[in-house]
Amino acid sequence: MLLRILRITKQLNLTSIADFIACRYDRSPSIAAMVTIVTLLGTIPYIALQLRAISKSFDLLTGTYQSSISTTFFVTLVLIIFSILFGARQIAINKQNQGLVFAIAFSSIIKLCALTAIGLFTTFYVFDGFHDLFAQHQALETKSINTSEANQIATVFILPQQFHMLMIENHHEKELKTARWLYPLYLLLINLFILPIAIAGQNLFPGGSVAADSFVLTIPLFFHQPWLAGFTYIGGLAAATSMIIVATIVLSNM
Repeated sequence: MLLRILRITKQLNLTSIADFIACRYDRSPSIAAMVTIVTLLGTIPYIALQLRAISKSFDLLTGTYQSSISTTFFVTLVLIIFSILFGARQIAINKQNQGLVFAIAFSSIIKLCALTAIGLFTTFYVFDGFHDLFAQHQALETKSINTSEANQIATVFILPQQFHMLMIENHHEKELKTARWLYPLYLLLINLFILPIAIAGQNLFPGGSVAADSFVLTIPLFFHQPWLAGFTYIGGLAAATSMIIVATIVLSNM
């Protein structure tokens, strides 16, 4: 299905998911406008959540809990400048942006290294391996998380940022074939220590005293490892900023 979408996108010289959907209805401008408006309304909260995560993580890392507004404002200004430099000022919106792709790839590697580092620290330094970690957790109540696989698969096709990276930034069909095994491998590696980190956080901070989404920063800070917390923050910062930049570039194109 992705290969067919890619061929249609390149053959018709499409520039966004709005363009793709509109071309299925005789390039209807009203359909493209409607898709763009829906995307705009859905992306604004997405960007806001990323900015909030950056500022909250910074406050947690530095121990200041009253600067979130100023931190968010400063980060927003910086990301506006980066978004303009990376692609919003580009005239040919169907032209590939190698700098953007390189930045996304680099931030993805940094995020993978950061999560792996905190996972190794948690599993083999805080606890004595996987067996000890899971053994200590048996006494605690665990809750299963049910996710909708269908919704996760749908985002691969309809998320504007994903469509842009898969289709618009694609140079050749071979890249898509490589992604068929490389992307699942990356997902496997980056999620390898997610469960151990989550279980370790529940063991160390029972009763919900610490937010689960801050375990990756709280655990190294709790054990007086600020360098590891800083490296983890850089990984999250790189990932969040790259997602924001791609989202804003896609919106500007649409």
